[in-house]
Amino acid sequence: MINVTDNLSCVHILKFELQSDKPITVPKSYNHLLQHFFYSKLEKELHDQEGFKFFVYSKIISNKQPEKRDGILTYDSSFKLYFASVKQEILNRLVNSIITGEDLKLGPNKLYSAGVSQIEIPLKEKMILKALSPIVIYKTQNGVKMYSNPWCKEFYDGVKHNLLHKYEVFYGRQYDGELDIQPHYVHRNYRRKLFYKGLVVEGWEGYYEIAAREDMMRIVLGAGLGVMNSAGFGMMMVDEKGGKDV
Repeated sequence: MINVTDNLSCVHILKFELQSDKPITVPKSYNHLLQHFFYSKLEKELHDQEGFKFFVYSKIISNKQPEKRDGILTYDSSFKLYFASVKQEILNRLVNSIITGEDLKLGPNKLYSAGVSQIEIPLKEKMILKALSPIVIYKTQNGVKMYSNPWCKEFYDGVKHNLLHKYEVFYGRQYDGELDIQPHYVHRNYRRKLFYKGLVVEGWEGYYEIAAREDMMRIVLGAGLGVMNSAGFGMMMVDEKGGKDV
């Protein structure tokens, strides 16, 4: 059984390999299904701290692109999900729940665990990270959400403001170090427009270069960038491909 231990020099990311006995079908906008999947395993750990749950997870990761028809995505019978948190108790609870759980479901799809692994990412003061789920930043004007994109200064200002707030809530002190976020490789094809609980949400994937002290990098990787992280937006991962996979 995996036991995630706290290590201030790195962040632990969990990789879940899940399988079904038949192809897996989900709607094009499936964040609510992933949210229910994880929330159902974390009921006793779902405590807000000023609106933050301090975990984040990826979209469905598959070796093949899904078939798309009539708003339905059909994947092969296996896929991966990545999950991160700055709270070790959340990681351990989730691992144990999925390993021992017999009732694993994603919507109508009955799943079983084909493997759980722990990825240890050393923290550095400059990292190139890939978004495994869209980064969402918006402001509200006259009751309407106005979404920012990576070609706007407001996008990076919003990401930094959100990180500073998360840092202060988690550590109980203000951050006083460097914090710089720049696009490393972003393409118009990285735009993602999804429906979540009846609302249209716009976010961006891509590769981003981040410079910050290691304690802030823990928040970046363990809590995500932007808003709506516990709904499956803004998960970041170490870049291994050089930033070009459109």
